[in-house]
Amino acid sequence: MVVVEGKKSGNPEVFLIENLLDAGILKIKTPADDRYTTHLKENPRIHRGDAEVLALALELDGIALMDDEEARGMAEIERIEHHGTIYLLLRMMKMGLLTKEETPNGLDEMLHRGWRCSTELYAGILKAVK
Repeated sequence: MVVVEGKKSGNPEVFLIENLLDAGILKIKTPADDRYTTHLKENPRIHRGDAEVLALALELDGIALMDDEEARGMAEIERIEHHGTIYLLLRMMKMGLLTKEETPNGLDEMLHRGWRCSTELYAGILKAVK
């Protein structure tokens, strides 16, 4: 469902998520207690999916992976560790799931599909890969 909806809306990072799901590295979960999710959804700028990601990160003492600025701001307020798609891409490389050659290709594929970043960030990512 997550990947299908991501593809429908054209989310550029969906191919990374699909690969991680297929490899069994990521699993789809629902928060056990929806009270925190309901509380977060009271903020109209926080999307349901981001509220669930934050709730799960808090519940599992994990890391919230999200790129939405509003959601990342909420993670800061709630003191929930969070990172974006680039963290995931570089983490996959460190884990050996992507090679140093495949990682820039993954970044370029995300850009091709609509993900945006500054030239400074792009250069920094390429430097981190080397």
